[in-house]
Amino acid sequence: MNTKAASVILWIFEVLAVVLMVVMVLQVSSSFAQGQAVQKINIAEDLVMMVEMVSGVPGDVVIEYPRSIKEYKFIVSPGTILVFLPGDTELQRVQRTFHLPENYRAEGFVDQEEHLCITKSGNKIILGGCL
Repeated sequence: MNTKAASVILWIFEVLAVVLMVVMVLQVSSSFAQGQAVQKINIAEDLVMMVEMVSGVPGDVVIEYPRSIKEYKFIVSPGTILVFLPGDTELQRVQRTFHLPENYRAEGFVDQEEHLCITKSGNKIILGGCL
């Protein structure tokens, strides 16, 4: 058998294998990046930063989350934010912790509202739907 022909055929199969692997990795990564789990994590991280930031602002403040969150539910309890979709299991829910100054407290529940607002009144931070 001609060794040059065999090496060309082997090279073609190697290139095809690499291209196939690259396409598969790109498909998996793009589907993961657009998945609900990543969206829930990003929203939870955003809300943690917003709650912590609001606690440092003097006076009363109302901040609206800049995108629609209609399909999500939120629960804020002391020190935690829980983000989930209706029908999510405990493992599919995303929970993040936050830290507030002493004498501050945060609470709230949002059930599939179009817009979400964080309201600071005195030492109380409330997560709720916007009016």
